[in-house]
Amino acid sequence: MLETMAGAMTGTSNDKAGSFAGMGEEGQMDCVDEATNTSSYLTMLQTDNLLKWHTVDHRVSRGIGSFQAPHFTAVIREKGRGKYFAVGSWFLDNGEPPFVVPLPVWEKGWRPDDPF
Repeated sequence: MLETMAGAMTGTSNDKAGSFAGMGEEGQMDCVDEATNTSSYLTMLQTDNLLKWHTVDHRVSRGIGSFQAPHFTAVIREKGRGKYFAVGSWFLDNGEPPFVVPLPVWEKGWRPDDPF
């Protein structure tokens, strides 16, 4: 919902899943944009005490230095147990609920068609 509202205000409401489907189109975002925005939305929710079971952590990248395409994601940490999760909207069109995947699984190259 936050991404839908922000998209209407910022011109990114037509953002397509991934980077290539909408390449060259106005408002198309890459994974760095998506990770930054998702982290910002989560931080706003945290500031308003709307995250009960998680806290927002720093964004994480994969692929850099391993000869794979670099990719970035927002991250949340579970309170109590301290487990980390990737929160990724890059794989989806604007406004779709993000994937939430255990961070160690995401770091190994997880994609939406992979089971975890």
